[in-house]
Amino acid sequence: MSGPTDDTNHGFTPTELELRDLDEVSTWAERNPTKPVIPPKKNKTIKLTDAGKITAHARTQQTRENKERLTADIRKFKEDQARALQEIAERHGRTLEYVQGRATAATGFKQTRAPNLHNAKLHFMAKEINEETEVGDKSKLLEIQRRMREDPDMGDLSASEEKKLLDDLIKQRELNTKGSRVNHRAAAVDYEKTIGQLHEEMANLHERTGATLFLVSARDSVNDTLAPAFGDAGNTSAFFLEHLDMTANEFIRKFQSWCDARRDDSKSKGSLLRVLQLECRCLISEGLNRILKRKNIVMAYENYESQIMVRHKVQLRAWPAGLKFTSPHNLHTIAEVQRLRDALVSGACTWVLLSADEHTAISEKVGEAPKKKRKPRKDKGTKKATAAAVPEPESDAARPRKRARKSAVAGQIPPGPRSASVVPSSDESEGGEVDEIVPS
Repeated sequence: MSGPTDDTNHGFTPTELELRDLDEVSTWAERNPTKPVIPPKKNKTIKLTDAGKITAHARTQQTRENKERLTADIRKFKEDQARALQEIAERHGRTLEYVQGRATAATGFKQTRAPNLHNAKLHFMAKEINEETEVGDKSKLLEIQRRMREDPDMGDLSASEEKKLLDDLIKQRELNTKGSRVNHRAAAVDYEKTIGQLHEEMANLHERTGATLFLVSARDSVNDTLAPAFGDAGNTSAFFLEHLDMTANEFIRKFQSWCDARRDDSKSKGSLLRVLQLECRCLISEGLNRILKRKNIVMAYENYESQIMVRHKVQLRAWPAGLKFTSPHNLHTIAEVQRLRDALVSGACTWVLLSADEHTAISEKVGEAPKKKRKPRKDKGTKKATAAAVPEPESDAARPRKRARKSAVAGQIPPGPRSASVVPSSDESEGGEVDEIVPS
């Protein structure tokens, strides 16, 4: 093996992404070996002579000048567009923001064309023609279409062959949309472009419909290089301060810490089991209330047929094979709960409405089945002890009576002058008799 090359003379220093790619388990694709990987694109490399380098430099200079002229024209167009929008707003009595929203809020998402036989044939021909071709020499679309029209075998395919071509096209589309990126650089570019597109779509959606929404994204592992991102439309930052008592940046940091911690292998598996059990329970309960358009229906596992199927006419179908139908908290291994969680998230296990025949059949089954008796108490058949009455202790003196309270109204009236007929004299205070006072 040759030693490391010295690239300092060429002005090359490996970036952080390239250094991380040397780690065997640092990328998303390497941490998920069973997931298909999008093949990287290869660029054709040509060694240039001195004359070729001069020509390439002149071509680069010309391209730069053309780009500058294009930028200037686009800038001029934007200025003219701004003036035109302002004139339209004044003419119709609208604000400039309203006119801009109506004129520019166009979605960037397009409906994907459904797989058809023509595209399936094109995909097959392109793969067959360009499979062994060097990078830079691959046939273009027009050439592939011409050869497909001239190929007699393409016009005489059996039903099974056509189905195989369609399946290959669908498989390739799924690889392009859901396959793993091969390294950190490809993942970072895809992440940045997609998040930017989502932010733009959120802003356009808010302008078109008035919807208020926000987006929070973070990396899945500490080995990833994806920066956390936050985007909103409709000024949602006040929500975090008023209801969560934190700023949006603090929420992003907590979300990033949670994402890093849940993928940390050093954490105990018990916490992961509890999280999966809670997630399964919430998915089942939310699905039940969603299909019934209710908010307070509680899932019953013991009396599932009578309380759920018969009463509400719904059923949780496609429960994972080999798993006991019970509460997720009664499944005690991560593998079992993970299987249930994957089935619920993917939609394989889902709530469905029962047909009239199905509801009649399950009602008859529940009616014929013996009713389940309640579990008896552990102390059934034993005599319960009764608490004896405790006599009150006798006291020598009776409890003093409470002092009478004055009336609230009487307490607020100030004392007035007393009549002479009721004013005690000195003789009365000494115990003598008082002569009756007769008015003259």
